[in-house]
Amino acid sequence: MKIKKILISLLVIAAGVVSTVVSASSVQNFSGAPVQAYGMDAVAGTPTILRTSKVNPGSVVTFIVEQPNGKQLQFQGVADESGIAYSKLSDYYTSVAGTYNLDLLVNGNAQQSVSSSFKINAGQLSMSNSVLSPKDQVVHTGSELANLSVKLRDDFNNPIQGHIVKLVSSSDSDSINYLGKTNISNVNGEVNFQIIPGSTGLVNYSVYDVTSDVILTSRAKIVYFSSADQLFSSSKVKLASFGSNNEGNAAGAVDHFEFQEVPANVTANQSVTIKVSAFDAANQLVSNYSGKVRFTVDGSNAGFATLPDDYTFGIPDQGSHVFSLAFNFKQPGVYNLKVTDLANVGAYGTKTVTVSSGDNSGLNSTPTSTVVLTNPLPGTFSTNVQVVSGTAPANAKLKIFDNNQEMSAVVADSAGKFSYTTSLLSDGPHKIYVAVVNDIGTVVTTSPTVDFTIMTKGAQVSQIVIDPAGPVDPGTPIAVKVYIGDTLSKAQVVVSGNVYTLEKNSAGYYEGKFNAPVDFGTYKLSFSFVSELGVETKADDKSIQVGKLGATPNFKPEKVLGLVVQPADGRVVLTWTALNSVVNPVVNYRIYYGTSPNALINAVDTFTNATTWYIPGLKNGTEYYFAIAAVDSKGNVSEGFDKIVPAVAGGVVNVVQAPAVQSGSAGKEELKDLKGGTSDTGPEMLWLVVLSILGGVGYGFISKKQYR
Repeated sequence: MKIKKILISLLVIAAGVVSTVVSASSVQNFSGAPVQAYGMDAVAGTPTILRTSKVNPGSVVTFIVEQPNGKQLQFQGVADESGIAYSKLSDYYTSVAGTYNLDLLVNGNAQQSVSSSFKINAGQLSMSNSVLSPKDQVVHTGSELANLSVKLRDDFNNPIQGHIVKLVSSSDSDSINYLGKTNISNVNGEVNFQIIPGSTGLVNYSVYDVTSDVILTSRAKIVYFSSADQLFSSSKVKLASFGSNNEGNAAGAVDHFEFQEVPANVTANQSVTIKVSAFDAANQLVSNYSGKVRFTVDGSNAGFATLPDDYTFGIPDQGSHVFSLAFNFKQPGVYNLKVTDLANVGAYGTKTVTVSSGDNSGLNSTPTSTVVLTNPLPGTFSTNVQVVSGTAPANAKLKIFDNNQEMSAVVADSAGKFSYTTSLLSDGPHKIYVAVVNDIGTVVTTSPTVDFTIMTKGAQVSQIVIDPAGPVDPGTPIAVKVYIGDTLSKAQVVVSGNVYTLEKNSAGYYEGKFNAPVDFGTYKLSFSFVSELGVETKADDKSIQVGKLGATPNFKPEKVLGLVVQPADGRVVLTWTALNSVVNPVVNYRIYYGTSPNALINAVDTFTNATTWYIPGLKNGTEYYFAIAAVDSKGNVSEGFDKIVPAVAGGVVNVVQAPAVQSGSAGKEELKDLKGGTSDTGPEMLWLVVLSILGGVGYGFISKKQYR
């Protein structure tokens, strides 16, 4: 009788458990009050947490998120023992800044919930997405004002509001006004400027974001013309390259060129500055000329002339360009210069220049001792801001050039010293020199050029592949492939104190081979990559395991297909397609999981080759990632994963696949032997099977006693 009572009690308990599970969806809020969901404010591109007010434990809730663009998303969760349900809104869904509306279903009931909202704020300033526009303008100073607009954006192109910005002009005579009476970016991330020019000529503009303490890489140029300038004749046409309010002259097609401002005296080995202008048949300057020209010398002495490279005129040139110190004649004599339009050889210009052997200290002489650069020094620098300093004649007017583009104008002090701090310089080579100019801006002499390189970032490694990836026998040949976007001057891997060189393959990656050490153990691989500019990058997050004798790496099981995950309360159930190895039978499967698709740090082995298993002890509302591999009778593990599937414990399976899986590269580094026993996992519904067995035994026992 005692056994009979115990078995009946077990059956009652089992029935109560099943009854509780079935009725959980109909449980109401403790007080009957409306339930509300909450979302934490965050920054664009970062995850945030969704949670509910208190509901009945075990209630199934659905978070309904409406993004600022109107798109709706749904995430499920199960209330924990305290009555709170959680879900994670990953960074994939938070790239759009703005207000996110949040609704909630409790056990499928929309009437219980109260709508709420949370905010995703714009991220950090993006130098590539933030722009100053328009980049080029032509303004008639007699009747027009210049307008510029800066748009501040983050990495996801969201407007950045509330930043203080300043417009910096290369001309100290400009008067800059802020439209809207403020220099703080508005809700659209914009600040608009209106400029009253104080002088004619080409003026460069840049933007300083005071809040972020950076100078935008985007620049703008404006050419100002006075009312007396011949470019603005009575007949005017629109310049298509600029806005509709920008005007230029009505000159015809280019007919010829003229060499202007040629020095009266030119000596051998003297660098000379000459201006070249384009004119039409009516001898009117063609301000919108945009052709490409080439310089030549007619005569037997052409080999002794150094001439400018082919040059394409642009809108800022307005039909005239000054070739600073671009002409040089190595021997005395008469040189017949010619400039020709490459697309129209009938349009050309000529000039005869007589070069003497005597000393000439005139306008374009280049004494080497009058201006000297003491900084920067040649080399490679990791900082993209440099100080340009040196000595020059006292009170001399100076222009600083970087890669032949004018950076700034400064004046030497009474002691002849000058100093200038650059804005943010781009990565790559730079050529800095300083020129002394006269009162009309013509270059008189220049300093020697200083060559240096800016490299703020090292080589960017996208992937390192080790083959074979799992444990190997001592002395096994191991191949290394490094996928990297840069061209390197040196690539090496250090293993157990030995250095191996990696060579670039025709496919674009770097590869090398080495033999595994003879002693068992784990060996770290230390990589060193040096770019062509001398910047070194290191990586030491890879290792190899030596000590698996008898493995057959050439006959690994195939990838496991058909992985499907189903979230439940505190666990996730996995099912997959059975794999029949063509060499050795599959004895069990290995489940990898973690909170990131690139860090599947947990691994468990199934007891058998069954194709259903569950992972318990998971935190509801947390997103986990799962992958599956097969293990054959010789311990070989299938290479790589078919896919990595994300799921929220207690919630739903997401539909976004990990990018690394799409490229077919994820998972190889995760396939390694377990060092301990399997985790506390098991086949799904195992407890129901046990209860069923107990129930069956009890029923049979009771029936047998009853009908005896």
